[in-house]
Amino acid sequence: MKKILKGAIVLLIVVAMIFSTSAVTADTKDTAQTELGENSQQQFIQTSPPTTTRALIWDNGDPDFVNGLSCTRVGLPGLSDLADDFHLDKKSTIQKVIWETVDDTTYAWAGTDDLIIYQYTPTGPGAELVVLLEIQNSREYLGEQFGRPWYRYEIDLEAQGQTFNLPKGDYYILLRPYTAGNVGQSFRLTSPAPTGSTSECYFRSEYFGVPDWATATLQWGAPYDVNFKIFGTQDFSREINRPILDFLQSHPNMFPILQQILVLFGL
Repeated sequence: MKKILKGAIVLLIVVAMIFSTSAVTADTKDTAQTELGENSQQQFIQTSPPTTTRALIWDNGDPDFVNGLSCTRVGLPGLSDLADDFHLDKKSTIQKVIWETVDDTTYAWAGTDDLIIYQYTPTGPGAELVVLLEIQNSREYLGEQFGRPWYRYEIDLEAQGQTFNLPKGDYYILLRPYTAGNVGQSFRLTSPAPTGSTSECYFRSEYFGVPDWATATLQWGAPYDVNFKIFGTQDFSREINRPILDFLQSHPNMFPILQQILVLFGL
């Protein structure tokens, strides 16, 4: 009888521990946090690339599933901004952007996203150059990561008549899903630093006590970059260098001859 009683007590303790652990796990998905924490079991998963007829003009890398960084408007923290840099080697028309996240199951996506382009400065994002809030977009469910749904978001700017031009240079970009709810968060998946990147990502959030832009290293102790891809067109028109242009301006009679030479060579 004593053995049976002891067995029953042990069973009750085990059951209580299981339910206690489940409750804690569930609660963490509704607790505001700036990051998900580095994944101890990194999974380098290959997914089918998105189908597009636009040219890829900047690739900030695919997710490496090392971490997920908070980037949310409304939701539980109200607002958390995350911006990463990109480079354009020519004047470009931005037509489409995609990025991947993991979202809390309680994060009720409203079907719209925010896109903001910032001026590049050596100390982080500067002035806002392009601001598109609650623009229509789509998302694709890819599976599960960090115990949360894993999504690929896409904003087709061309389809919505919202394309914009950017001169050659460096910029920061913010991309985030929007929710009308007040619970849950969206987390951008980190990526390896791409070739040509000059900066790690930057974070800010009044809710988390970071009112000014802070580097990923300062915020999380690692120089994270986050995944995104930019598609569009670039201006490949020929440029006459300054010495030639100066020569033609000082010898205007040579310009018709140059025109004939260009026509002769089909240029």
